[in-house]
Amino acid sequence: MRINVNYTNEDVSRFKTFLKPAVQTCQISEEAYQGMANILKLALNKKLETIKEKWLTPKEVCQKLQISKPTLYRYINSGQLQKIKVGRGTRLLESDVIRIFGGEVNA
Repeated sequence: MRINVNYTNEDVSRFKTFLKPAVQTCQISEEAYQGMANILKLALNKKLETIKEKWLTPKEVCQKLQISKPTLYRYINSGQLQKIKVGRGTRLLESDVIRIFGGEVNA
């Protein structure tokens, strides 16, 4: 799979500065630097996309899909849905819920 990412020379320069070790240096090609810049940019973009996504509580998911909490937790415990803990609460990505159950999650 090949992914094209647009970046500027300024992006590459910033990553070069970021990637230089404090004490030890080594020589790598410009192409290698650009490849690393690509990888870092993709990782950062993916992380930002996840942060921007809508997070739902288990109660919200159950109400919107009209399923019981035990049914929802069966999906979570089987690994089909991933949850995160926020303090004592649990949150699920709306996009994961849509992927598993299909269609839009009704408001």
